[in-house]
Amino acid sequence: METQPAVKKLSGLAVASLLCGIMGFLPFCLPAGITGIVLGIIFLFKNYLGKAAKRGLGYAIAGILLSAVSLVLYISLIQWARDAFLNWDDRLYFHE
Repeated sequence: METQPAVKKLSGLAVASLLCGIMGFLPFCLPAGITGIVLGIIFLFKNYLGKAAKRGLGYAIAGILLSAVSLVLYISLIQWARDAFLNWDDRLYFHE
């Protein structure tokens, strides 16, 4: 009778990082993007130190990347809104 090799479980930190990265694209979910980066980095450090005996490296990296992209989009949107708000008076009265 052959014994099957032990299958590593999927890490909850990695899955949470991926879900937070996806939720970061929803409106008003800026904290989810930050949380996704933090959770992904925690998993990577645990994995590097050998304390995480679970799968999920791809999930963690995808979560970090999605969270970073969502944060860049939020920062761009905030910058655009700030510029539009500060220059709205100039566009009304100094139209050439």
